[in-house]
Amino acid sequence: MERSFEARFGDTERALALAELAVRVAHLAASTDYLSAESRADLLAEVYGRLANARRVRSDIVGAKEALQQALELCAEGTGDRAIRADLLSCRSYIAHESGYGKQAIEFVEQEIKLRRLLGDDGQLGRALIERGWLACWVGRLTDACRYHREGMELTDDPRLVTVGLLSLALRLVRDGEGLMAWRALSSAYLPLELAGDRRLRTEHRWVRGLALHTLGEVAEAVGELETVRETLREEGSRMGEAFVSLDLACIEIGRGAFSVATSHANHAGEIFRERKVDRPMLTALTVLSDAIRKQHATEQLALDVAHFLRRYQFDKSLRFNPEP
Repeated sequence: MERSFEARFGDTERALALAELAVRVAHLAASTDYLSAESRADLLAEVYGRLANARRVRSDIVGAKEALQQALELCAEGTGDRAIRADLLSCRSYIAHESGYGKQAIEFVEQEIKLRRLLGDDGQLGRALIERGWLACWVGRLTDACRYHREGMELTDDPRLVTVGLLSLALRLVRDGEGLMAWRALSSAYLPLELAGDRRLRTEHRWVRGLALHTLGEVAEAVGELETVRETLREEGSRMGEAFVSLDLACIEIGRGAFSVATSHANHAGEIFRERKVDRPMLTALTVLSDAIRKQHATEQLALDVAHFLRRYQFDKSLRFNPEP
C-alpha cells in the first residue's frame, strides 16, 4: 500500500499495479482466523481506498468511484478507525472535485481536517489544509486560500505539497490581475519545486509563469513560455491541458489585435473539446469567444472570462456561461 501511494505521481501504472496487489494480499489475510471481523473490514477498507486513489490518478474516475464505494461500505463495518475515515474523506474530496462537484469536495476536506486535528497527524493535516486552500482558490476566496496554505505549509515538509500550494496561489493572483504578487509566489516555489522533482509540477510552474509574465506586460516572453508548455503537454498526451493553453494564447493575441492568430488558437482548443466530447456549457462558452474573434469584436476581458469559466466549470458543473453585455 505504501509503495503504491509513493508511486502515484511518478509512475501511475506501477501505483495501480501495487494497489491491486495490495487488495489481493489483504483478501488473503482477511480469510484467516487471526483477525476479528471488524479488523478485517478495516484492512479491506484501507486497501480499497488506496485502490480508489490509484485509479483516480490514472484518470479512471468510474473505477475510482467503484473502489471508493467498496471502501466506504467496509469502513462502516469496521472499528471506526479515524485514520481510515480521514483517508477516505480525502479520496472522496479529490474524486468529487475531479467530477465537477466542488461544494461536496470542500465539505469532505473540511470533515477530513477535523479528524486530522483530532489525530494530531501534522503531516496529513498540512496536506489537507493545502488541499482546502487550493479549493478556496477555485472559488475565488483568496484570503481564505492564503490562510489555509500558510497553516498547511507550516505543518508539512513535503516539497511537493508546498509547491502545489504556492502554484495555486500564484494562479489565483494572476486571475485577479496581481502579476507582481503572483511572481513572488512563483519565486518562492523554485526551491520546493526542485526538491519535489515532479515533472508535471515543473510544467505547471512554467505555465503559471507564462500567465504572470503576460499580466506584467512581458507579452513576447509570455507567448514563448506558453508555446513551450503547450508542446510539452502535447508530447505528454495531456490534450485538455493543451486546449487550455491554446485559450490562454488566444487571449494574449486578442489583446495584441492579432485576430487571425487568436482564431487559430481558439480553433485548436475547439478541435480538442469536440474530440474529448466535453459538456455543452464548455462548448457554448468557447463558441461565444470564437464568434467574437471571427467578427473581430472579441476583447481580452471576454477571453479571460471564457478561460476562467472553463476552469471553474471543472470545479462546479452547475455553472453556465453568461457573458457581460
